Amino acid sequence: MTDKIEPALSAPVWAMHQQGADSMGLTLDQYLARHVVRSPAPSGDIAIANAALPDSDLRKITSRAVALLRDVADRIVISDGIVADDQPGADNDVDGLRTLAQALASYLPPEEP
Repeated sequence: MTDKIEPALSAPVWAMHQQGADSMGLTLDQYLARHVVRSPAPSGDIAIANAALPDSDLRKITSRAVALLRDVADRIVISDGIVADDQPGADNDVDGLRTLAQALASYLPPEEP
């Protein structure tokens, strides 16, 4: 079992941002995009913040973590695209894992050729 990963921001910090958004009549994402985000796209800030984390930080998104997610999704699917788990929605679970892996990979720097 891995160590517990603490939230990146405390509840009071989230509440402070929510109060700022409420006071300006904005949704939280609108407020954050206008007042916190530094790059042209919020995803750029995520990528930069991730790169700034030390390698020892368990919150850091790594290519190894992305590969692990992809591997798990691939192992759920067996030959001929049949999902190993016959439960309803299992196909959606595999697609969800693959989408999550793709989203996380988008925050990583390009791989070297």
